Amino acid sequence: MKHLITEIKSNLENKNYISALALTLTLPDICAKITYPNLKGSGRRYRCWYNEFIYKYDKPKVGLDNLGSLSISGEIVYALRNLLLHEGSLDATEAVRKQLGIKNSQNLKFVLTDSITRYSKAWFDGDKSKDPDISIRISVVDFCNNICAVAENVYYENYQDQDIYNEIVLFEFNN
Repeated sequence: MKHLITEIKSNLENKNYISALALTLTLPDICAKITYPNLKGSGRRYRCWYNEFIYKYDKPKVGLDNLGSLSISGEIVYALRNLLLHEGSLDATEAVRKQLGIKNSQNLKFVLTDSITRYSKAWFDGDKSKDPDISIRISVVDFCNNICAVAENVYYENYQDQDIYNEIVLFEFNN
């Protein structure tokens, strides 16, 4: 895990934000497998881990009329993970909108940014009687650093059997 965190930080320093984000989105998978080894389903483990170790400490929570009080929950991060890693996209599919409780008439898009994480809604045709489209803007640097800090501090430095981290990803390179 230390190798992954080092690579994420290097990618952030070199402004390789997509690479940093993609690697960062794998950390909750690894941590969740260690935390909940008997919990079935990687998605369920991922969402549980993120909600327990990051979401409940994530402030401020911003209210959106049709989504309730919202910060970046495990459900949203897992949706982002699946879209980016499996589809190479940040536009939410119908399945993701349904999973997050967003109506089919609405669009949901993740937007990567170097500013603050925030949520916005817009009525592109100006008709406020319709459901707005939603953008979730994610500060890549803050997001990646936050997950790395949790993975490193809570797990790597405090976990009793640290050898498990060295067995997750092994590197062998011939120089």
